[in-house]
Amino acid sequence: MQSAKPKGRKPKERTVPQLVEEAAVILQRIVRVKAAIAENNRGLITCVACKKKNYWQRMNGGHFAGRDHINTKLLEENIHPLDVHCNKLNGHDGLVLVNYYEYLVEMYGKEFVDNDIRKAALIPKVYKRAEILESKAEFEQRLAELEKWLSCQAYEYRGAS
Repeated sequence: MQSAKPKGRKPKERTVPQLVEEAAVILQRIVRVKAAIAENNRGLITCVACKKKNYWQRMNGGHFAGRDHINTKLLEENIHPLDVHCNKLNGHDGLVLVNYYEYLVEMYGKEFVDNDIRKAALIPKVYKRAEILESKAEFEQRLAELEKWLSCQAYEYRGAS
């Protein structure tokens, strides 16, 4: 016999840290889909650290300043495609860090990387519920649009084969 569920009970509200984590996962996917669109290579993208190519679904959205730094966790410029192996080593392997840093400097400039990413990572950030819900909704909309674009790009490839 099943126990009766209490009526009128609301589902448990997600905590702000849980919402930030969900938004971060969506943003990492956005970064990988954007890379797949930019590279226009049948869904293959390049790891910024080792230059290995793999399908965007098999890569990670790796953070230069680690995910434990809440202030840069949702900073798109801090997230780029990393091979799964490189992402595991990020922060523990000097070569991965050096290559990632050099990529960022080439992409954004040394001043931006040193001041806006590295230093920002050290400043604590407290998200408000409304702020993170708005960001998450924006990320979800952007992701849907980008995935639609990517699927159209894939369709064009199939038609050309």
